Amino acid sequence: MPGRVVAARPARLLGQAVVNFAYLAEQEELSGPSPISARPRIFHRGLEDPLEPEAVLSTAGPQGPSAPSVASPPASASFIGLDDIPMVDSSYIVIPPDTGGAVGLTKLMSGLNNNYRIFDKSDGSVISTLGTATFWAPSGETALNGLTDPRTLYDPYNNRWIAVMQTVTTGAGNILVGVSHTSDPTGNWFLYRFATGATIDFPTVGFNKNWIVVAINRYSNGGTFQRGITLVVNYPLALTGTGSGVIFTQQPTTHFVSSPCATYSATAETLYVVTHLSSSGATYTLDMITGTAASPSYTAGGSQTRTGGGWAQPGGQLLPQSAPNSGTSSCGATPCAIETQDAQVRSAPVCRDGYIYYTQTIGLPASGLTHTGVQWTKLNTPSGGFVDGGRIEDATANSTNGGKWYAFPHIAVNSVSDFMVGYSQFSSAQHPSAGYSMRLAGDAAGTIRDPLIYKPGEDYYHKDFGSGRNRWGDFSQAQVDPSDDRSLWTVQEYGKFRVSTNDGTTGANGSRWSTYWANVAGPAPIVTIESGQSQSEGDAGLTAFTFTVNLSTGYSLPVTIDYQTADGTATIADNDYEAASGSITIPAGETSGVITVNALGDTNNESDEMFDISLTFATNGVIGSPGSSTGTILNDDDFTITATAGSGGTISPSGVVIVAPGGSQSFTIAHDACHTIADVLVDGVSAGAVTEYTFTNVSANHTIAASFTLITYTITASAGDGGAISPSGAVSVGCGSDQAFTITTDPENMIGSLVVDAVSLPIAESHTFTNVTAPHSISASFQIGPRITIGDLVLVEGNSGTTEFGFPVKLSGPATMHVDLTWKTVDVTAVASSGDYEADSTVLSIDAGATTAIIPVQVNGDLTPEDQETFLVNLPGAMHGIVADGEAVGMIINDDGATAVESGIPAELSFAIEGGNPGGGAVRFRLGLPSSGRVALHVYDVAGRLVGRAVDGILPAGSHGVSWSVQREGAHPASGVYFVRFAANGRTITRRFVLLR
Repeated sequence: MPGRVVAARPARLLGQAVVNFAYLAEQEELSGPSPISARPRIFHRGLEDPLEPEAVLSTAGPQGPSAPSVASPPASASFIGLDDIPMVDSSYIVIPPDTGGAVGLTKLMSGLNNNYRIFDKSDGSVISTLGTATFWAPSGETALNGLTDPRTLYDPYNNRWIAVMQTVTTGAGNILVGVSHTSDPTGNWFLYRFATGATIDFPTVGFNKNWIVVAINRYSNGGTFQRGITLVVNYPLALTGTGSGVIFTQQPTTHFVSSPCATYSATAETLYVVTHLSSSGATYTLDMITGTAASPSYTAGGSQTRTGGGWAQPGGQLLPQSAPNSGTSSCGATPCAIETQDAQVRSAPVCRDGYIYYTQTIGLPASGLTHTGVQWTKLNTPSGGFVDGGRIEDATANSTNGGKWYAFPHIAVNSVSDFMVGYSQFSSAQHPSAGYSMRLAGDAAGTIRDPLIYKPGEDYYHKDFGSGRNRWGDFSQAQVDPSDDRSLWTVQEYGKFRVSTNDGTTGANGSRWSTYWANVAGPAPIVTIESGQSQSEGDAGLTAFTFTVNLSTGYSLPVTIDYQTADGTATIADNDYEAASGSITIPAGETSGVITVNALGDTNNESDEMFDISLTFATNGVIGSPGSSTGTILNDDDFTITATAGSGGTISPSGVVIVAPGGSQSFTIAHDACHTIADVLVDGVSAGAVTEYTFTNVSANHTIAASFTLITYTITASAGDGGAISPSGAVSVGCGSDQAFTITTDPENMIGSLVVDAVSLPIAESHTFTNVTAPHSISASFQIGPRITIGDLVLVEGNSGTTEFGFPVKLSGPATMHVDLTWKTVDVTAVASSGDYEADSTVLSIDAGATTAIIPVQVNGDLTPEDQETFLVNLPGAMHGIVADGEAVGMIINDDGATAVESGIPAELSFAIEGGNPGGGAVRFRLGLPSSGRVALHVYDVAGRLVGRAVDGILPAGSHGVSWSVQREGAHPASGVYFVRFAANGRTITRRFVLLR
């Protein structure tokens, strides 16, 4: 189902280790050859047989002639790879080799079923060889005789090697994953061993920045294909030594030989997986792995059709070859055919710049197989739609006419979209050979250049260990070079010279397979040389001058550069330097080298001299600009005068001054504005405070050192009576420095004047002289501060919340500076702790020039009838003034039952009932007080009983409205006649009113 998300489970890590490849190889070599005689070993046991039926070899005639095309570029370098030798850790011999390998910056690494081998990329020389079992054993793997299907890749973005193998243990196969610590495969590796809990076979491996992905077939214990499974390893964690991943289980009978892409991008988040579906239908599917490194998601794609039509599914012993060089084939007159395998995508597709490239072995023609060819396909992403494709085939070929068959391909793509398809070539008229075809980015769509056989087969090959299967492959490998991202490599299998005529089928006969590397180099790098050194020659011997030669990019081939020196002002005849010519070689993958030219030391007094060096020719490189450089030989036979100056001045010239023998040298000494010259020492002896000094007829090294003295100025500080200035007196200040002064007063005084350098300044409590460059003076005078008084205050408290009592503070006159008052509240009859008011104490600061201020005290309102209450506000002390009246009385007027005082003072005592009479639930009265005093306003019934107190307290003079509510009285007076008595100012007034309820 297209777009189906595949279920995942955590991968179980059985073991992990850190190994050093070079150390293991060394220990393996020291242990000597295995005492076990060479034994045959055949891999896979047929588990990877395809799901679709194989075509039967047809005897139909050729389909037509094959038109000549364009020649593929020749190999720039080629050399033998890992060959048919026993496993160095067990002496097993193996078929098939499972041809593979990868290309790093300076090394190549082959990983085959028998061994790992590391080569120098420059010349193919062998660096070390290690048995596969020895390499993987530290991971804890015990089924070391079941290791198979090695895959080796190089990640050019992390510059790491990736190695994968599997075990074919029935019902308990493991997937082994290795990641190198660095770009050097001979160094340390992290190894991880993941369990699958199933019989597995034929892993294919891809990667991107998030994951290493291993797709593998899962079988029943009886060998029947069940489904594909996919191990997705967290790559960032694997780089740090932690093995973690998930396994996706595909739908039954799907994903046979799925192939994850090698992703050539440092940023791509998606990893694509290609699966061939049907040969006759030319169908395939493209899956996607997305998400994060720690949480991948696998989405299966739907079936898509490749443009160009179908083909036949190859399989079985089909690939023809010629007869042995000597002896006979055990198959008779027609030499034993070689097994072709199937049309699955058997090596990692390449995902690059938005496209996917992959190859297959296919049977042609589709109507009846007469030969095999290689097919290449280009898809777009993310849809997976077909973009381009083509075939490498000899349309005339059949099994007997000498036509060419092609199989076991892989593809590599470079940064400009050139690609190489590597393969093995077969024919009834030749031995199995290694070759490739190239397609350059500008070539016509659907085309690829002619096959190029870079390693012809040397002999007939037949070795089946009695299985009846003459195995080849099972795959091959191609890769772009990470040094320049342009050069293309492939490693392919070919038939090697037989070691005997034995063509038996039960063991190690005379046939030998082998592998061969080929490189088609990209554009040669530009070669330049850096600027030369300038250095002293010395008095004797040789002084090495080094010149760095750079390549514009690393290269897949070693670059050899010829060079030649030439005289400038330095000459060979005068023994200034040694002539040099020759060449240096920058190894493949490196980007720089060094040329060394020797200068000859002497004691001659002479000028600086120069010689030139030029790059004259480059092999595998192009001389660019600059192609020449100059070395400067500094004469070190003159005398030196070392001139230094302390702080506060300069000496010119300064530093190490070169003076020719017998020459003269003058020095000028200058001080800055804040210093004077203290002394000039010549060779440690005082020459006085001179401004110039000249050395004449110099015949030795000398020193001259100038020192300087800081100029100081006096600031005279004074203060009159009533205060102080600090510091005071004659204060010494260094030139250019700052000096601050602070003026303080006695408590009752304020600053009267501030005079700086005879100029009156605004009153301030401090003054700073900055960047002092002259004498100064500062003086301060003082005077008595203003008298301070505080006024009483009488206010009604209110029924709720707080009322601010603002006590007025007055100064007898404006102050020249701020006046600070310390004040606090004091209980009298009003008690702060009882909630009458808020106790407070703080400092009130009155700005300079102001004559009034307010001290706020918060009084709490309530509904409790009570007498007037008082509290005090005291002024314990003041700064910059004198407290003349330091106590104020605050009177809290009780207004419970009375409204606030209205404006206007009545001339005489008055009392009236407001509103209608009779009254309802509340009665209002109007009280007129010509002066403040105690007021009693009581309500009585006709029997003379007291039934309510409307007011009972002190009220200020004024007109007051009083409301008496029946609900306030606990007795709830009934309807009837009532009397209200008003007593104040020594008088009593009574009024009658009727209450109706």
